[in-house]
Amino acid sequence: MEIPRISGTTTNDRGRTQRRPLPSTRLSEADIKAALLTELRRRGSISAKTVVANEFRVGKTSVRADLALLGDRLTAVEIKSDADTLKRLERQVAAYSLYFDELILVLARRHLARVSPDLLAKAQVWIVELDGTLSQSSVPGDESLRSRPLADLLTKKESRRYLGTEAGDAADHYDAFVAAFRRRFGPTSEVFWRSVSRRRVKAEDLHALSRYRDQRLAFQKSEQRRVEQWSQWEVAAAALEAA
Repeated sequence: MEIPRISGTTTNDRGRTQRRPLPSTRLSEADIKAALLTELRRRGSISAKTVVANEFRVGKTSVRADLALLGDRLTAVEIKSDADTLKRLERQVAAYSLYFDELILVLARRHLARVSPDLLAKAQVWIVELDGTLSQSSVPGDESLRSRPLADLLTKKESRRYLGTEAGDAADHYDAFVAAFRRRFGPTSEVFWRSVSRRRVKAEDLHALSRYRDQRLAFQKSEQRRVEQWSQWEVAAAALEAA
């Protein structure tokens, strides 16, 4: 993914003005998410059958995964761009290790030397360059990180729906979570994958993953109609006064 550069000018030792490149515009988190989803799909790691959740809250913790991907495994994605700090990373990785099978950690290159080897060992590490280029740096073993039952991630309503009054075993918890996750995020994922079926994912495509997108758009249209009606009323009132 290419980031536009802004050209500037400078004066050389002969006193002539020449164009020079200024620093690239910083990548946004949405840019990096879009680039990662495009690359994972290209590699076959995810597909249109993968259920994608944007900003997924991890149970009762205050941690939100930048992306949660449900395919054959449950994957958390954490992004630390050039604009981010690493203050919360240890706590975030600890939360992901409770419930996710694997973690994809996307780091700006400047962060790599600052992350402890113990944290890096738990993740599939990707490096994002300033120009948006992504490269995979390391791959952990196949063993799942998960140490807590996925039932912890269910709402009370989902627990009643998919588990009933029985506590169930780990397999029951997994099946219940998969069903609940697909119910929650499946519809928006289908819309998202249809919209990017023949092209690269763009940052703005991530809006389709919002569960409340339709309600928000309906509200915006309603507000627009209200403003238009008010404007028409003002015009009509002004015309009556002038008559």
